[in-house]
Amino acid sequence: MNEQAQHDEWYRLVALNVTDVVLLLAPDDRYLWVSPSVRDVLGWDVDEVVGRTSTDFVSPAEQRRLVAARQRANGLAVDVDELQVQCKDGTVRWMSNRSTPVTLPDGTSGRVVVLCDVHEKVLARRALAESDARFRLLAEHASDLACIANPQRQLVWVSPNVERTLGWSPDEMLGKMLNEFVHPEDRIENITRVTELFARPPDDRNGHVDLFGRLATKDGAWRWMSGIAYTTTDAEGDVTGVVGGLRLVDDLVAAREAAERNAEMVRAVMDSARDGIIRFGPDRRIEYVNPEIVRSTQWPEEHWIGRRTVELGYAGDAGALYDERLSHVLADGKPRVFQFSIDHSSGRRQWFEANMAPVFGPGENVAHVISTNRDVTDRHLVEEELVHRATRDQLTGLANRASLLDDLARAIASTRRTGRHTAVLMLDLDHFKYVNDSLGHAVGDKLLIAAAQRLQQVVRSADLPGRLGGDEFVVVMRDLHDPDDAQQLAQRIVDRFRQPLVASGIDLYATASVGVAYSSTLSDATDLLREADTALYVAKQQGRDRYAVFTDHLRDSVTNRLEMGGQLRPAFERSEFEVWYQPEVNLATGEVIAFEALLRWNHRSGEMYAADRFIDVAEETGVLADIGNWVLFQASRAAMAWQHDAGRPVGLRVNLSANQLAESTLLATLDAALHLSGLDPALLCLEVTESALLRENPTARENLAAARARGIRISIDDFGTGYASLAYLRDLPIDLIKIDRGFISQIDTDQRDHRIVAGIVALARRLGIDVTAEGVETEAQASMLRQLHCLGAQGYLFSRPIPADEVVPFLLRSVAADT
Repeated sequence: MNEQAQHDEWYRLVALNVTDVVLLLAPDDRYLWVSPSVRDVLGWDVDEVVGRTSTDFVSPAEQRRLVAARQRANGLAVDVDELQVQCKDGTVRWMSNRSTPVTLPDGTSGRVVVLCDVHEKVLARRALAESDARFRLLAEHASDLACIANPQRQLVWVSPNVERTLGWSPDEMLGKMLNEFVHPEDRIENITRVTELFARPPDDRNGHVDLFGRLATKDGAWRWMSGIAYTTTDAEGDVTGVVGGLRLVDDLVAAREAAERNAEMVRAVMDSARDGIIRFGPDRRIEYVNPEIVRSTQWPEEHWIGRRTVELGYAGDAGALYDERLSHVLADGKPRVFQFSIDHSSGRRQWFEANMAPVFGPGENVAHVISTNRDVTDRHLVEEELVHRATRDQLTGLANRASLLDDLARAIASTRRTGRHTAVLMLDLDHFKYVNDSLGHAVGDKLLIAAAQRLQQVVRSADLPGRLGGDEFVVVMRDLHDPDDAQQLAQRIVDRFRQPLVASGIDLYATASVGVAYSSTLSDATDLLREADTALYVAKQQGRDRYAVFTDHLRDSVTNRLEMGGQLRPAFERSEFEVWYQPEVNLATGEVIAFEALLRWNHRSGEMYAADRFIDVAEETGVLADIGNWVLFQASRAAMAWQHDAGRPVGLRVNLSANQLAESTLLATLDAALHLSGLDPALLCLEVTESALLRENPTARENLAAARARGIRISIDDFGTGYASLAYLRDLPIDLIKIDRGFISQIDTDQRDHRIVAGIVALARRLGIDVTAEGVETEAQASMLRQLHCLGAQGYLFSRPIPADEVVPFLLRSVAADT
């Protein structure tokens, strides 16, 4: 390559790779060539530019600027610093334009144009100019003063509004020392602050200092000003001056001085008052106590300041009550008057009447609360003694029968007017007679006192607890917005009485049974007590340590249960009971896995009673244990007969009641049934409910473990309806879960039931536990359970419970159907 060719190649590389846009214009101003950078800068492709003129890319006004500039240049190079050029996307960019005349290879005159992107610089410059203009307007019209001083503290700029505020014109202040305008008493402090600002290290010069003091006006007066000062620095970080902003605060200073004078007068009054006075802030913390508070409590002032009343160390709930009433005053701005008592370490109780008054701040918000506390102990003791003698039980101090009836009558009358609810809770201590008989009446009385104290701790402040006599207590609940509150309190009472009561230094366990009754428009006090007593009876019949709610149906139910209870033992002795069986099938194969033994009562009325109609009464009357043992023997012999007649073994499910499970003789009964029938223990499965497991009887757990050790399988029946299923799966030897029918009935239509069953099945599979679904009645339900990999199913889809003599034919038919 010769030297000329090499130079041409260099020129070509430069032209193709320049970052600016280079264009070559023909004599008619059409573009002959353009550098590829036009695409990066303006978005145009080269072939979209070549052949066009500048009128296609700049506005007519900008075109006129270009033409005028060329005419002025008279054939020389032309520079246009800021030119708007259109981009391909429709936007415009600021470009500098340098146009240089050249002679083209054909001898004609052309131009080389270089476009340099100055868009960001132009935008920044214009923004700065706009900001400067805004700053000038702000400085001229702002209410605050602004000034700039050089490092020698001389004023070099003052905002024009200084004349409106201080009377000086900016020219009169420029060049003077800033200190010349500061009041002598304020000068040293403010000079020190500014000097400290100048002395800060470079990395801490972005901070500021506060300024406060008086500045001189032109007419010789002084104005209070408040503000801040910042240093300004150059590029090297050296301080070039200080900028200050000042605001006129004459009115604020005057208001503060007036407030301080008023506060001094108020404090003098409060300090000399004979009643105790406390001032609270909006956070309910104490800001001030007067000397009377310190004198009467013997607590120094520092013990009070900054604390809430709940943090003072008062015994009982005095601090909490005080704090609660205080929060109400702060919330609604309404005064409160109430009484409270304080128990001193000496055993003396002191009563006070508190009068809380709000103090409002800006915006009508409560800024403080002043509480005046007057000692009313003497008056209260006299009133309390009179009331106590007339209305209190002598042993426990609770309301007596007369007081309860009177309060209940008034509560019922109020209910008729307001439409709210009145409820009565009647409770007694389970097996209290055992305490009296074994430990004596003295210990029994102390137990009643401890029970009364616990009851008072559980009930709400608006409730009235009382004692009717013996171990029978009553709680009157008035003006209930939500009737469920009564049942919630009943459950709390049951829960709390599961903890031991201390009597004569002995921990005594005396659980409580509770009956709940609600008033109606026709109720009187006697009716309500009688209904609560009926509900209490039901709670005891259901196993004690629980509550029951009175309904009209409950009255009939109690009567029926009493009648049925008297019939069960004779019916058993007359062999009126039968064992029926309901099959359980393998969902995947349709094969019968097992039969569940179900008790039936062939009642003398001619009706066949299902077990759920009488099983609870049988357990209450104690006959269920005998019936349950009889079912176990009957079913074991039947299972062996099926195995012989049908030609294959089939599992047997037998239900155990809570009482059976807790019997010390259960294992002997199981051994006898298996021995007499010859049934393989692996074919027997004992079904227990979660409610039976909930009783946490040690014997029951031992029986389950021992039965499992014999090869007998254990099943949890009605799974999902109890309270601690997961704990049972973890702690007990469970082989099978039977999911309650309540989760199956809508499994194909209710996503929540579907997800619950899916979760139970998945959990059981992970734990190696079989699962059977109860209550399967449709093929859709069965199909859904198959998809969830549920092993077994039981329900009307497959068969209703059948008598013992129909089991073998059913088995043979199912085998024939499978083949």
